[in-house]
Amino acid sequence: MRASLAETDRFADEVEAVLAAGLTVAEVDAVLTATTGPEGSTVPSDAALGSTLTGLRAALRAVYEQTAQTADDKGTLTGRQLSLLGWEPARVEQAVATLLGTAVYAVEVANDVGSRPYPADLPVRFEPGPDGQGLLRFTGPMTLAQKQRMYGLGSGELWGSTYGSCSRVPGTSWPPR
Repeated sequence: MRASLAETDRFADEVEAVLAAGLTVAEVDAVLTATTGPEGSTVPSDAALGSTLTGLRAALRAVYEQTAQTADDKGTLTGRQLSLLGWEPARVEQAVATLLGTAVYAVEVANDVGSRPYPADLPVRFEPGPDGQGLLRFTGPMTLAQKQRMYGLGSGELWGSTYGSCSRVPGTSWPPR
């Protein structure tokens, strides 16, 4: 029964992300099934896609050539380049934090669940709350190995749906806190 609830919750999160992105059912279907709709479809033609991808390749090559020999330990250059692409400042900050491994993802859990011991080498910490609910925080994108360790410790279910968010752009389902 728990797996069914967890999968339903994950599905609801995915639907929420699709709706938040402003996509329609027809657009999602076209992307997932690689089929085109009737005349007037929102799916671009092969020629339009080719043109867009050629432009994207040229833009990425220019970024690479400008930054290949430059250290960007704090993400300043990356942030500037993402801003030039028209990204919102909050999204740029989230992307840079994710790339640097400093983004913090949090899930609200009961104090008795979150306060179990975690190995020092896992980037997990728990902050108990006064109302019986606290925040379990994970720093950086969660790797598959870390996810498996969390499940082994009995905390994987807490992060089961969060793991998907950690491998995407942060903020789509579980915003960094």
